[in-house]
Amino acid sequence: MVTAVRAALRRGILRWWLTVAMAIQGMALLTSGPMTVSASAEMLAATSRIGGTVTYLDGRGVANVDVDVFAALPTGARADYLDSTSTNGSGRYGFDVADGCYVIVVIAPDSGAIVGGGGYWQRLVCVQAGRPAEGQIPTELDAIVGSVNRGQLGGRISDQGGASSTSVQVELFLADGDGGRGPFVGSQTTDSGGRFSFDVSPACYVLVMVAPEGRHFVESGPFLARPVCAEAYEINTSVDSLIAGSDQPPAVLNPVELEIVRLTNELRANPTGPLARRKPMPACVSEPFYDLTIDPGTGHPRPVPAVAVDESVSVEMARVWATGMQTSGTFSHRTSASQKDLYRRLGLSVSAWGENIAWLSDYDPALAARIHFEGWRESDSGHYCSLMTPRFTHVGVGEHRLGVRSWAVQNFYHER
Repeated sequence: MVTAVRAALRRGILRWWLTVAMAIQGMALLTSGPMTVSASAEMLAATSRIGGTVTYLDGRGVANVDVDVFAALPTGARADYLDSTSTNGSGRYGFDVADGCYVIVVIAPDSGAIVGGGGYWQRLVCVQAGRPAEGQIPTELDAIVGSVNRGQLGGRISDQGGASSTSVQVELFLADGDGGRGPFVGSQTTDSGGRFSFDVSPACYVLVMVAPEGRHFVESGPFLARPVCAEAYEINTSVDSLIAGSDQPPAVLNPVELEIVRLTNELRANPTGPLARRKPMPACVSEPFYDLTIDPGTGHPRPVPAVAVDESVSVEMARVWATGMQTSGTFSHRTSASQKDLYRRLGLSVSAWGENIAWLSDYDPALAARIHFEGWRESDSGHYCSLMTPRFTHVGVGEHRLGVRSWAVQNFYHER
């Protein structure tokens, strides 16, 4: 399974652990002993060459290590996959590229892992006029590495007063290629101290905690699905959660998620009202899939019914993906096929579905929902049409925050 997950990582599908580098610098990894990786940019006649060397700490080159190169987003995260290679007998690798910014990914073999990176490590490289861009000067980095080991992934569940919550069911799944629940690994119940623990190998997982009857998790309602990655050198991973009594209503959607739903339905009810799109209509309004009727007098779509909130899709699909984009450093959609499969796993048979994603930073927390919503509304892609199409009857909304950054996801669908 680890090999399969790594294969997914290579194509930008899943990256639960990522340090977004702001300068290049190098990488390190090991098959059976310590290695280092250096990276550099070398001037060529018409292109630049980015690359480096994978070595053990004693200087020996490591052959046949897989290395991928991706285009880089403005945030420094990976965008489109471009090419791959393997290190030669001296541990060297390289790519001929045009001026721009790229992400180099070195992938650890099954027998080894990268300190601070687990199965892989990646770095951002920018080249301009055949030289590293200002502030992006390559620097060689060394790291101590070792072979893959096993450790503990667990946590504690308590009530809001801090008392242990015993006999709470906890299930563990391997994360699939899009960050959702994959193969079932095992289950257990919390002990007298409210604790649970699984013996795991380095990989990405999804923990699902099920609240006892009459109780709920403070942050998510009757159950809590939480993605977590156990890396080779950070494998003792702890997850804590709070549970509340039945006298308090479940807080399934957070305030930002609820406000996104409200804004969406207000726009659907009154497309020319206070929330009307300011820019000209995007091309998608004429696409048959969205089934929009444009009012010739206003140039806007006619009103459509509100979408109903699906709490399960919000928690297990939208919020999981919002959290996954933060933890992985990616900003991308699930594939259409994987979205349909996730609906199937939730017991839904859908005939149409779509996804809006958004990311922002350095924002006023009180305006997070409005900023996300207006970004979708003013988009010239399909986001506005997803907000407005009558084909979608339900929506799951997920938002994840970390400091001054926020990730949001809308998963729309029509059930057969």
